[in-house]
Amino acid sequence: MTMLPKKTQVDSGLQAGALVVYENDGRPLVAAILSFKNQKYQVLNQRGREAELPAARMHLLPGKLPAQATTTQEKANYLEGLVAQATSAAEKLDLGEIWSFVASEEKDYSTEELSTLYHGNNEIVAHLALHLALLGDRIFFKRKDAGFSPRPAEIVDDLKKSEQSRVERQRIQDLLLSTIKERIRNPKAPIPDELQPTLHLLFEVAAAVPELDNNRLKDAKDLVDLCAEKLSLVLQGNRDVRAFQLLEAAHLAGPNTNLAFVRNRYALNYPSDVVTEAAALKVPSRIEDFPSDEQSKRQDLTALECFTIDDISTRDMDDAVSIERTRDGYRLGIHISDVASIVPLGSALDRDALARATSIYAPERAVNMFPPELAENKLSLVQGEVRAALSCMIEVDRSYHITGSTVVPSLIKVTQRYTYDDVDLLLENPNSELNSVYNIASVLEAHRISEGALKMGKREIQIVLDENGDFRMIEIDENSTSRSLVGELMVLANTIFAQFGVDHGLPLIFRGQEGPDGDLADLPVVPEGPAADYLVRSKLKKSFTSVRPVRHSSLALDAYIQATSPIRRYADIVNQRQILEMIFRGKAFYSAQECAALIEKLESPLGLANMITKETRRFWLLRALEKLSEKTTRFHGTVLRTDLKNPLVELHELVMPVLVKMHRPVKPGDEIEIDLIKVDARSDYLRLEMARQ
Repeated sequence: MTMLPKKTQVDSGLQAGALVVYENDGRPLVAAILSFKNQKYQVLNQRGREAELPAARMHLLPGKLPAQATTTQEKANYLEGLVAQATSAAEKLDLGEIWSFVASEEKDYSTEELSTLYHGNNEIVAHLALHLALLGDRIFFKRKDAGFSPRPAEIVDDLKKSEQSRVERQRIQDLLLSTIKERIRNPKAPIPDELQPTLHLLFEVAAAVPELDNNRLKDAKDLVDLCAEKLSLVLQGNRDVRAFQLLEAAHLAGPNTNLAFVRNRYALNYPSDVVTEAAALKVPSRIEDFPSDEQSKRQDLTALECFTIDDISTRDMDDAVSIERTRDGYRLGIHISDVASIVPLGSALDRDALARATSIYAPERAVNMFPPELAENKLSLVQGEVRAALSCMIEVDRSYHITGSTVVPSLIKVTQRYTYDDVDLLLENPNSELNSVYNIASVLEAHRISEGALKMGKREIQIVLDENGDFRMIEIDENSTSRSLVGELMVLANTIFAQFGVDHGLPLIFRGQEGPDGDLADLPVVPEGPAADYLVRSKLKKSFTSVRPVRHSSLALDAYIQATSPIRRYADIVNQRQILEMIFRGKAFYSAQECAALIEKLESPLGLANMITKETRRFWLLRALEKLSEKTTRFHGTVLRTDLKNPLVELHELVMPVLVKMHRPVKPGDEIEIDLIKVDARSDYLRLEMARQ
């Protein structure tokens, strides 16, 4: 660059009509010198405005105003035309190519030198184009005093990456702005896939994910601020509230948005290799489709009339039942989907299922342990389809007592699908075959209770969403006839599987529970109902897992495992593998140490799933309370415990334990009226007070 000396006009070439470039607020302007006075130059720039500048602020161009440009407007027009030509030429320049010519030389270059080197001349348009490009360069040249110095190659590489990131950030910002603007106008406007990571960041901020680093938080804040400014949105509150409000404005979130999955960073989608394997997985439909050394020990039971019993919304059906009359009574079949024989150990499907450990069910979505193609189709006991199963075939006498049982790998075909409501209705018909199943289950339950098993009332409110996002509340009684029947059959199957393990010395993932401290008969007298059930549950100890059989106190069983939900629980697959390997090859699939390691490995994902389930349930119950409060703010409850600052009360309308501020002393079992003061499901806030009479 030619820096203009301050001493004389002649030495610097800064004479009237000379062309120069100077910078104003960081933007280059081209001007023509008009005169010199008091050590400053009077110039006219391309905008037709005059300015006084010292020589040090100006860069001399190799050219002059044409003689025919005599008026101010003509001079400005010429300068504007020159700038337009140079700007167009600058856009076509490859500074990287110019840099490659001089990168090896550690020296400063003037614009004149670089123009002569690259263009072979120093003509004014070429010179000005190169100068404008150098002034705007962020990568190849560093401005240094009166010239430009080529940066080292390693710095250029870093700056290239940084510039690419900046450009990409700007592109995503522009895309986000245009997408949100369109969705404000049209809630059904499509969302580009490339925006998903950015939107996910906004959801993470809205969910107040604690592990977000400061850079991502700043990026999110900048995005929210930018959208608020450019789209004239009124966003108020703290950072997470404003992020949620932005998502609401774009119709990406709303009152029914449950952030538990986001807050706990749960993977809602399946990796591509898992999806690929799921699509390619073959479902055997004949005995001959299994390995040759297993075929003789797998039975074809497809002629049996098998039926499933589930909620109407259930799609991942992993258990079915059959009942046959025999000469001595009945043959009861409990058939469990054989996931272990279908999903290969160590496959992407298996690894992902292990990482998830279990399925998670929420009103707005089910996140299956396996992709839906498997969970709801290829592994599910779908009506009319042949499926591999692990079957418990149980001999029952005419008094409904079990006389023997076997565990067999099988093929079955479900012929009928029942809902719990269907079964409740069918059991009213004394001629229904289901009555035999119910009688077997009732005898089994009575026997366990006589051995010390506990049966307590268990009700819950289930939230059901329709396709429009509206929801309704359904009360579920886990002790209803149909649900008790299914529950008892699953206990029976799991007990038979556990006994198989005991008989063959197999390490399995056994479940146990120590007995309560003291005698439950000595508990304080509390009215029957929620308070009495809560008191009993509070005295029970947590269940635990072991690779050896242990007593399960509440079930009154000496050995118990879970193997009846292999589509939904990974531990059940582990137990299936053990049992099947013993049947087929007479040995264990896993050692005791490997089983123990799997138990430990499953702890973290199971804990995460439990956390999400707990947060999700509370969110939807609070949403239900918000909906109920549109009609009334007066509710009813039963006091459960009083040793807390605010007593714990079961809210009857939601079968939900809540803390309630009291205005007078209460005791467990008291029924009270409750006033809702405030509820906010999104912020997990609930304030209740005892109603004043």
